[in-house]
Amino acid sequence: MDTDNMANIAAETGATSPTEPARPVTPTQQIPSSADLPEIDVEPVTFHDVAGVAGSYARGWVRRASDFLAMHTLLAGVIAALLVAAVLGVVLLARSAADLPDRSLVTKDARARVAAPSYDGGDFGYVDALVLTSTEIDELHKDVSSPNACEAQVTMRYINGYVSAVQDATLRYEHTSDGWRCVEALVTGSPSFTAERGVDRRRIANSLNVVLLRAESSLPDSEGTLSLATIYQGADVTVTNERFDEDTQTDTVTLRVTKASTFTAYECTIDASFAFRPGNGLWELTSATASPGAKQVTLTPLVGTWTGTFESQETAEGKCFGAKEGGLRVTIDSVQGGRVTGTLSGLAHYHPSLSADADSAEGDTRLSDVHFTGTFVEDTSSIVFFCKTPEDASGSVQLTLVFGLLDDPTAATATLTTTHQYWTTFLLIPFEHEVTYSDTFALTRAGGGH
Repeated sequence: MDTDNMANIAAETGATSPTEPARPVTPTQQIPSSADLPEIDVEPVTFHDVAGVAGSYARGWVRRASDFLAMHTLLAGVIAALLVAAVLGVVLLARSAADLPDRSLVTKDARARVAAPSYDGGDFGYVDALVLTSTEIDELHKDVSSPNACEAQVTMRYINGYVSAVQDATLRYEHTSDGWRCVEALVTGSPSFTAERGVDRRRIANSLNVVLLRAESSLPDSEGTLSLATIYQGADVTVTNERFDEDTQTDTVTLRVTKASTFTAYECTIDASFAFRPGNGLWELTSATASPGAKQVTLTPLVGTWTGTFESQETAEGKCFGAKEGGLRVTIDSVQGGRVTGTLSGLAHYHPSLSADADSAEGDTRLSDVHFTGTFVEDTSSIVFFCKTPEDASGSVQLTLVFGLLDDPTAATATLTTTHQYWTTFLLIPFEHEVTYSDTFALTRAGGGH
């Protein structure tokens, strides 16, 4: 191509001549104006176009899946085999289940043929019989040695409100023309027990000697030679506190033990600890501690109100029977450390001596709830207290209490002695004279009895 033609082409296309140096072009010069761009006709997308694309995609997916299966024939066979095995397993399982006894039959046979564990509670537990509460079938399977036999493993649960028990059992079945029949029911191992509540408080009283023998070692030798079991034979027992721990299966009980006679008593507190044994379902006494002074006699039976019936009077001259009608009433509030305190209501003879016996005399004075204190009198065969009342301008009153007489150890008496001073004359000479009246009463505890 000659030079003139190339120049013409360059002029028409805007290209520079190779022989001319390139001129820099700015970005705005590179982007044509929208007015300079040619117009393009755009047709709207139709449903036919979308359907065509989708169909083409689907045909391609099926072709690729077919090519994949054709290339992986082994994998397809494995999947098919697994599906067949799963279906066969379900069929065999259903057939096997149909060849076993109905579970309701197993439950019924277990309830009828497995006896509840024997239980007697021991020295400290409840003796109520165990009652079946539930039956669980743990396993039911064919006997591999015999196609017409099977075996069931069951768990039996019992309770009596205080103790629960679990017992395992095995039931064997044979298939006959009449269906499955239980031919043997055997318990498996020993039952396992669990305490739901603590010891039986009533049985502690019946087994008190066991607790006392254990508590004996907690006392020093200085407490006395008689054993606790001897002192408290036939004693009254009260549970004052109890702490049952279900998690540790232990029970701690505080006992108040009292052995009282007519006028004396022994009292002590015992803390006893028990542990429940799941192997036999019995409560075992693990420790027992007696309070200090458990072997010391007390006079607490004297506390209370006593009524006195007049028996006799001692005086130097004529007797005054003014106290016969009203009698005597003694209330003992406390007996401790050889001292007694209380109140009395009766009659004081604040009058001169009498020349002859009389039913009453001027100066007889009723006493109401007069306070007294007394001390224990040693070296007597009875329990004796000598008591005083507050001083009075009219005279003094003293009370002597005697519990346990030589001829009757269950009898008690009270003697109320009035001492009265008064002035009299002898040969016209005045002098002070003193007279004493001692009224003795038979005492009985208010409400009846000694």
